[in-house]
Amino acid sequence: MKPTTYAILGQLAFRPWAAYELVKEMRRNFHYFYPRAESGLYAELKKLDQLGLARSESQTKGKKDRLVYTITEEGRKVLRDWLNTEPSSFHLEFDGLLRLFLSRFGGPGVVQNALIKTRLDSEELLELAQKVGREYLTGIAPAQSEIVLRACVFDFLVHYALLYKDWAIKTETYLARASQLKQEDSIELAKDSIRTTMKKFGMEGAQLGYNPTPPPPSRGL
Repeated sequence: MKPTTYAILGQLAFRPWAAYELVKEMRRNFHYFYPRAESGLYAELKKLDQLGLARSESQTKGKKDRLVYTITEEGRKVLRDWLNTEPSSFHLEFDGLLRLFLSRFGGPGVVQNALIKTRLDSEELLELAQKVGREYLTGIAPAQSEIVLRACVFDFLVHYALLYKDWAIKTETYLARASQLKQEDSIELAKDSIRTTMKKFGMEGAQLGYNPTPPPPSRGL
C-alpha cells in the first residue's frame, strides 16, 4: 500500500472521521513533512473500506448526510505491522532547489523567484507554527492528548522553516556578491563557501584547494 494509505489509517486510529474533516486534518498535519499523504485521499478512503481496513457509515448532521470512517481491527493490525518495519531512507523534495540547480537553462528571474517563494513558504510555516504552538500551550489543540510526541514534530518543523528561510537569505547575499566578481574570483568564492560549510560541520578535506589570496571585495556591498 502507498504511504498515503498508512497515513490515513494512522489518523483513523485516533478516532472516526467524516471524509471531508479527515481530508482537512490530513492537509493540516502532513503538508510540510509528508505532502504525498495529501494526494488521492478520497480514493484511498474508499480503498480502505473495500479492503476491510476501515468501514464507512452514513450519518446525518443537520440537513446533510456524511460518510464517517472508522478503523477496523484488521486496519489496526496492518498499521501496527507497518509501523514496526524499518522506515525508508529520508529524502528531500524541494522544488525551489531543483529550479536553482537547473536555473542556467531558464530566464534571468528563475533563481530570484525560487528564493522569494522559499522565504514566503518558510514564513507561512512559522506563522502556522505560532498558531499551533499557542493551541497546545492553552490546551485547545485538536490532538492535545498527543502533545508529548507532537512537541517533537513541532520542534522539527520550526527548525525546518528557519533552515529554509536562513538558506534563502544567505543564498541571495552570496549570489549577489558572486555576480559582481570575475569568473575566477567567483569560483574561489564558491570554493570558500563549500570550505566554510565543511569546516563548520567537522568534515574532512576542508582545506583542499585552499587559496591564501582571498577574492577582492565586491563593489556596492
